[in-house]
Amino acid sequence: MAEITYGMNQSLMMSNVLSVNYNIVGDEIAVAFQDMIQTAVAAGYTPKSNPFYSCPHIGELEDGTYNITVYLPVHEDYLGKEEIMEGTAYNSYFLVPRMAGVRVTGEEAVDFDKAIYLLTKLLLDNDLEESTPVFYISSKINDVLYTDIMVGIRDKRDRG
Repeated sequence: MAEITYGMNQSLMMSNVLSVNYNIVGDEIAVAFQDMIQTAVAAGYTPKSNPFYSCPHIGELEDGTYNITVYLPVHEDYLGKEEIMEGTAYNSYFLVPRMAGVRVTGEEAVDFDKAIYLLTKLLLDNDLEESTPVFYISSKINDVLYTDIMVGIRDKRDRG
């Protein structure tokens, strides 16, 4: 059974981040990650951590695909326009200062659904709303896969 924990006062902060938009089906995330790494290395960049991604919507689109942005932190400063791959953005500083997040262990879809539900409930219970796409950041520690699901937040606005 997966363990799900949550937290407020989270943030994402890193330097030298490449990003590329992909349109994928659910099982192609690993392919997008591999493509991002290979393309970055071919352009002269050295990854400093695993790629992660954001998705502006929960669940797949009507055509069964997902629009995601894959991010890859790299060691190098910007190498120049001719070195960067087409469709890639480079951010010398990447910051989402105010976030809420959940952490789930394992890879089961039902556990991710529970985690998204808990994150949504956390926002509702604290009168908050999303201000960014949802970010998914995975890491393996002692052979256990952890995925942080985080979203930028702001106080809920009255829409009267």
